[in-house]
Amino acid sequence: MHSPVKILALLLCLTFASGVLCTTAYAEVLEINPDIPGKILLGLHSQAATAATADPQKVYDWKHLRSDTFNVGMSKETHWLRTEFSVPGNSHGGRHGLWFYTLKSSNIRDARLFHYLNGQLIEELATGTGMIFSERDSPDKNLAFRVSMAPGRHEVMLRMESITNIFVQPTLMAPPVWFEETLVDEQFLSAGMGIMAALVLFNVIVFFYLRDPAFGCLALTMFGAFARRAADTGIASQYIYPNTPEIHELVNRCAALLLCGGLALFTSTFLKTARWAPRIDNALKVYALFTAVFLFAPVFSSYPRAAMLFLAIAPIACMAVSIYAASLKRPGSRWMIGAQLAFFLGLISIIARMQGLTEFDGFVSHLPDYSTIALGILSSIGLASRISDDRLQRDLA
Repeated sequence: MHSPVKILALLLCLTFASGVLCTTAYAEVLEINPDIPGKILLGLHSQAATAATADPQKVYDWKHLRSDTFNVGMSKETHWLRTEFSVPGNSHGGRHGLWFYTLKSSNIRDARLFHYLNGQLIEELATGTGMIFSERDSPDKNLAFRVSMAPGRHEVMLRMESITNIFVQPTLMAPPVWFEETLVDEQFLSAGMGIMAALVLFNVIVFFYLRDPAFGCLALTMFGAFARRAADTGIASQYIYPNTPEIHELVNRCAALLLCGGLALFTSTFLKTARWAPRIDNALKVYALFTAVFLFAPVFSSYPRAAMLFLAIAPIACMAVSIYAASLKRPGSRWMIGAQLAFFLGLISIIARMQGLTEFDGFVSHLPDYSTIALGILSSIGLASRISDDRLQRDLA
């Protein structure tokens, strides 16, 4: 067996070696040949700073990023990223002379890019959810800039402002790679959003047919999830309100509150907590009432972190109530736990993505969509099972 002293010494050596490697990586200027199509993650080659200025020359106190992901969570401050790279003199700047500088995010209110070539400002570009869609530098739901890849030494400085979560993965992509990844993203997203819309419609129809409030609350929850993802992924900005970007933050807020308030009401009506736990039932309904109040309060813009903590209460509380109901062997509680676990999987994937633990592309980035779909499907099956059990009990009586 290895002694604790040896293990500690090994860990210290590894830590020192990793620090040396990181320092070496930062000392080297990234070299990119745009004639070879590819995708380059810029995080580990970038520096970050916080400064309330619009002038990139007045930004100081730069700090190297330790990850390919830049994450500051909910913040009202102005954040900057700076990346330096060189393009060899024998290159032709790529087939089109332009590459895409993408943020791998669709939900930054104001993003502005200052592009210097050999010390001279050659481009000042803008995009973000706060702009009219057609006026963005790259008119796509994914926030990106088209940057020149002329030979020389490049310095790219990105300025970001947003009251929503700021977590981006700055990446340079050749046009063929950009279009291919965008197409794959569209396929995953359209499938997920289509299924969510179908679940909303299904539960609305069943609600009007059976007059069961649980189906109405589930429809409200799924509609909140649908609207939230439409806003968060840029679909709403592109197709629903392209010329009225000022309502984007309101849509984000309303969708999140509908999702959380609807989830609390659905848990109450599905498990019929009023019959066996009236205090819990009242607490869930009061929480749902507060979400409605927050629709008209400036708490989201004034205290964004506190607002996110308030929203995080819903899935945690609903899971706790479901587990308690299962311990009492309440009808449908196991279906509810399964649906909540599926929903939690999506939340965990969002947290992992924010911390840079998972990729921003492919199926993993759309796991929140499909976990919400699993919530809707399992809840619908659980409701059908509960209705069947209720009818059986009435027949036996």
